[in-house]
Amino acid sequence: MSARAFEVHRSGSRDSAILNLQRIAKADPTIQKVIIVSTDNELDRFREEITSLPEDFRNVVGYFRVKDLQKALEHQDALEQILTVIGLLPHRISI
Repeated sequence: MSARAFEVHRSGSRDSAILNLQRIAKADPTIQKVIIVSTDNELDRFREEITSLPEDFRNVVGYFRVKDLQKALEHQDALEQILTVIGLLPHRISI
């Protein structure tokens, strides 16, 4: 089974975020992709910093824009509703 690790970066040190991802990528052999989630500008800065790192790490890094994450979550909700209506997912119980 392949796993992924995410680092959501809102503020703070990019170096620390990159180091966290390097550690998890080395520590867990099931991790096939480490993903940085941030704004467009921050992702550009991450890309610049990561270009100088070893190729094996560069190849496992993915970049996920916050805007795309929000869009994916919206689509996920819509998909869950459709699958529930057609009987492929159980109904959720609201509390």
